[in-house]
Amino acid sequence: MNILFDSVIQLEASPKQVWEMLTEDVNLADWQNGVTKATLVTGSAGYRGAKYELLAENISKTVVVEIKRSRPEERLQQHFKLGDCNYQQFFYLSRVDDETTQLVYHCKQEPASAWRKILNIKPSIPAFVKPAILESLASRLVQGSAAA
Repeated sequence: MNILFDSVIQLEASPKQVWEMLTEDVNLADWQNGVTKATLVTGSAGYRGAKYELLAENISKTVVVEIKRSRPEERLQQHFKLGDCNYQQFFYLSRVDDETTQLVYHCKQEPASAWRKILNIKPSIPAFVKPAILESLASRLVQGSAAA
């Protein structure tokens, strides 16, 4: 599996607020770049086994994201398949103080097709896994706290 991204960001929000943004389907399309709609289809939001359907720009099929591991307000690991690639996203949260959370983000990609390896063709990377989502998340959290 290829590591695509390793990023760290400090967010002006509590781990609980960050967790809700990461796991509640009503929030996912607000901060994940390129996602137009997110729906929880099975399981409990934020817990192992939960599945979300994402509608994303420039992707003709619905993307099904499954939570593989979770520890509320601490760790979230999700998996999805897009085309012939498997993706894993990891979010690690740690409290800096009452209103600041550090978020560590890792994203891995595994191209499943051998022909890609032979021809050295790299698959495209969807916008909703790129590190820019972290800045979008930070911005959304600031907007949410200003509205409260």
